[in-house]
Amino acid sequence: MIWDLTARQRMILRWVGYPVFYFFALFLFALWTFPFDRVKHRVVAEFNRSQADASGMRLEIDEMSWYWFSGVEAQGIRVITPAPAPEAGAKPKRPELYQVDDLHIRYSILSALVGSSEVSFGLEALDGSVDGYVADEDGEDDEGEVRTVSIEFSQLGISGMPLLAGAVGLPITGFLTGKVELKLPEKKLSKGDGSIELEITDLTVGDGKAKIRDTIALPKLNAGKLELVAAAKSGHLNIEKFKAKGPDLELESTGKMRLRDPFATSRADLGLKFMFTDRYKTKDDMTKGLFGEPGSTVPGLFDLDAKNKRAKQSDGFYSWRVTGAFTSLSFRPAPTVSKTRTTKSRRTTRRTRTTKTRKSTKGSSSTKKR
Repeated sequence: MIWDLTARQRMILRWVGYPVFYFFALFLFALWTFPFDRVKHRVVAEFNRSQADASGMRLEIDEMSWYWFSGVEAQGIRVITPAPAPEAGAKPKRPELYQVDDLHIRYSILSALVGSSEVSFGLEALDGSVDGYVADEDGEDDEGEVRTVSIEFSQLGISGMPLLAGAVGLPITGFLTGKVELKLPEKKLSKGDGSIELEITDLTVGDGKAKIRDTIALPKLNAGKLELVAAAKSGHLNIEKFKAKGPDLELESTGKMRLRDPFATSRADLGLKFMFTDRYKTKDDMTKGLFGEPGSTVPGLFDLDAKNKRAKQSDGFYSWRVTGAFTSLSFRPAPTVSKTRTTKSRRTTRRTRTTKTRKSTKGSSSTKKR
């Protein structure tokens, strides 16, 4: 019992108990009375005002609350972008919507006590989740402050990513899983080391309704599983594996990227090749007319395009060279194998003929001397 304590023990209890009670009461009152509604309206208003003249994006948040005292959690987040301007004679396009069911961000107090900073985050959206953290700490020697970035994806549905669908030009579906680990000396991506391991399962492109360049609506294409494995060293990202092999499409890419700050200015130098399978080429009358029937000498409409014709290899793959900044990649047909071999054989033939001519000239000159 408290009455059995000595005077010294009671004094210690008072010195410890009062601060503990104070912080406990502070936590409860902050939890119950913190004006998160005002914070939510302030965040939404500031974001919308900053984007009004820039991109026109609009933010909406349903609710905000505490997350483990040192963090914040938000539910029902929606970012709405203005509808793109329609092309001449085309139907008006819809605004793009990015939706997150739950998002939390938390600052680590324990990390701050040991002289570093760490912010963890997580979100639930698109039938999956994303978890990770960003930590800053002092590096060794002349590295300065080193930033560590770790992001893990779990069954994240890519069908709800309008930017990705816009880059492809057709609706896409699939589930993203994998991990990104990077260490950035001086917080610069251009000096980053690390690894990327991602895969998209059940990848499909198109839906049979959306049209390519508002002209042709292709049947849904099943690309199976797409795998990406890459390693970064001092800002140079080497693509070790970028491959998909599905019932309708085979795709493969190799090469490298030079990482820059910001990431949108990073430059790529990649080789990309893909091939449509016979199963997809003979799916219906449209694909038969577009790609031609297997074994037929009559080319399809796809091969009548000058760039596609130059990119087509003897093995049926279309080979491309992808270069330039990440936001404005340039696709050029890669030289075909047959052309390269022909060029080499021509050079060899010319050298042989030149050698024979020189020998015959020498032989005739020696005969004349005799």
